[in-house]
Amino acid sequence: RGAVIANVEPGSSAEKAGLQVGDVVTAIDGHPVQGTTDLRNRIGLTPAGSTVKFAVKRGNGEVTIDVTIAAQESASETLAGTLLQGAKMSDASAEEAQRAGAAGVVIESIEPASPAARAGLRTGDMIVAVNRKPVSSMEDLRSAIAGQRAVLALELIRDGARFLLVVR
Repeated sequence: RGAVIANVEPGSSAEKAGLQVGDVVTAIDGHPVQGTTDLRNRIGLTPAGSTVKFAVKRGNGEVTIDVTIAAQESASETLAGTLLQGAKMSDASAEEAQRAGAAGVVIESIEPASPAARAGLRTGDMIVAVNRKPVSSMEDLRSAIAGQRAVLALELIRDGARFLLVVR
């Protein structure tokens, strides 16, 4: 029971609240957390700006941590973001952009059996557009998927070839 915190993004609500890698979130506002997906869903359904109480197992003890949910962590990004879940991404380096002939967001790694893997994304893919909106950075990607719900049309460059991948 609970969700293990595998990484804490710098500047995220989790970091600001003091969550640490290895913490196990067992409940949010008194509601038990069944696993990572449950944790993500609860955060996604919490209105931006709201503060929730995380019950956290840390070492041999339990602590309660107040976490204020940031705008990018609430529902609009999470719903579309779930389609890309399991993909570790970063802005393309100057070298990668030059090689591809475009700037974009590069998939650094994909968790096996994740939504991103099932969608057909691969390590090394470069996302250059989402639903026809050009994407040249993680910030562009975030704004392109904000408000998108069920389908993302990703324009990718893979092994030098451009193609469209529809993710549902």
